[in-house]
Amino acid sequence: MCRVKTTKKKYAVAYARVSDPRQMEKGVSIPTQLEAIRKWAAQNDVEIIAEEFDDGKSAFRDDVVRPRFEYLLELAKRDSHVSLFLVHDATRFCRRKRKANILKAGLEEHGIQVISVTSPYDPNTIQGKWMESIDETRSETESLATSLHVLEKMKGNIAMRDPETGWCFKNGGRAPAGFRNIRVERGVDHRGFPIYKQLWEVDDEWGPLLKTIVLECKIKKRMSHKAIVEYLNSQGVKSPEGRPICVSFISELFREDRLLQTAGYAFWNREDRQAKGTRFKDKDEWVKVANAHPAIITEEEALLARKLCGRKQRSKTPPRLHDSPWLFTGKNYDGEDFFVCLACGGRMASYIQGGRHANKYRCGTITYQGREACQDVRVDKIWLETEVIKQIRLRFSPEALESLVEKISAAIDAETKEYRQAAKKIEKVIIEKQAEIKNLIAAVASGENIELYNDAIKQRKVEISEMEKQKEKQALSKPALEKIDTIRLRDYVQSLDQVLAHGTNRERREFIRTFIRRMEFDPEASRITIHWYADPIQVHETEILTSNNVRFLTGVGGGT
Repeated sequence: MCRVKTTKKKYAVAYARVSDPRQMEKGVSIPTQLEAIRKWAAQNDVEIIAEEFDDGKSAFRDDVVRPRFEYLLELAKRDSHVSLFLVHDATRFCRRKRKANILKAGLEEHGIQVISVTSPYDPNTIQGKWMESIDETRSETESLATSLHVLEKMKGNIAMRDPETGWCFKNGGRAPAGFRNIRVERGVDHRGFPIYKQLWEVDDEWGPLLKTIVLECKIKKRMSHKAIVEYLNSQGVKSPEGRPICVSFISELFREDRLLQTAGYAFWNREDRQAKGTRFKDKDEWVKVANAHPAIITEEEALLARKLCGRKQRSKTPPRLHDSPWLFTGKNYDGEDFFVCLACGGRMASYIQGGRHANKYRCGTITYQGREACQDVRVDKIWLETEVIKQIRLRFSPEALESLVEKISAAIDAETKEYRQAAKKIEKVIIEKQAEIKNLIAAVASGENIELYNDAIKQRKVEISEMEKQKEKQALSKPALEKIDTIRLRDYVQSLDQVLAHGTNRERREFIRTFIRRMEFDPEASRITIHWYADPIQVHETEILTSNNVRFLTGVGGGT
């Protein structure tokens, strides 16, 4: 239901966007857009309370996130004063007609209208509706036509060779590991502006390093991806982005098309941006060009390295994380990591070596980045789970349960009292407004100025309508908290033994998360800290947190 705006002065938010820095040359730069929006606002007595812009963000592709646009949408919906969302033209808001309609409908529910200041038609009229529909259709068709034109040029560009170097031009984007982008000037266009093209050349640091990884580590020494990760991290090698090497990074290097890129091949039209859940198109659709840039390894070496990687066999029915026998891996009820390493911030993961009797918890960062990433300290699985369950029993003694019930009951009473007080306040205001209307009607009946009092009566009715909406909204948020008794809670805690002995892995994991919010492992201090929920029944009430330190016991359960 739309909000009723009661102030004469209108308030707005302003948004600007460019998808390409070169649009500045076409007169639609961000400063130009904002200047036009401000001018329109000044002429129409509109105050702009917030301005945001996205630079280099497309409004046509669904996979592009516009963070400032999303922020401005939420800001406009939250602020009851805002009634206008100002843009330079329809294309700056959204270039897809269906998505634009959905976004505008969401704003209209909060009483907010989207205005294109270069074509400020009134969408509440028939002519305005037609113009709005025409603008949205034009925006989408223009973007589609531009996209097809660009794709066609990119397809030809990847096979076009530079007359000076003989290498093929690139279509933008970041160069893969082993190469770097260089920008060359090749003539001028019809307007006299210089034409710049992009080429790849071998990177001074990562070129030789990539050759060593392929030829020495993989082909000569037959090292696994994990062994390569540990070797590189031990040498202090960082990725081209400056991050530690991880298994996924090495796996990407040894993808077949990546290896062939290293051998001088160029690829285009590989990624599928339309089908969700599908990263690549069929190989028959790929555009492949040989000798497109300097090669680091030969094609034969690339294919041999790929062959040595083999193909990982994946289970058709992978085990669900919720059914995992590892009680402390995964997330808690708040969506946070349940068991974390304080040394590096990584998640504690399962570590199996030497059979089921040697199961350990270990920092998961080591698995993906090697032993150099974190301290390789392991915690015995059975010992730790036994200790944590013991701590749960100790925490919930009969005396502790009675105290907990009292605190929960007091909190429920306080929240219910606040709701009742707020409801009474709204009802009181409504009664006062109704009394004012009766007095105004009586004044009209006695011969006072009818027009003056009619406006006042309408204003009071609007205010009553607003209060009724608040009353309905508050009724929906009425606390539905149920008091618990000590017997019920004690039975709940005592069922722990039965759940752990006979329950499924899922039930055991969820039961423990009912009591514990988070566990932290400090490998240097040999300590595990348990952060409890304040209330084990209402698990989202986490304001009151306590913690107990569980120190490793030397010689007990394989502790360190």
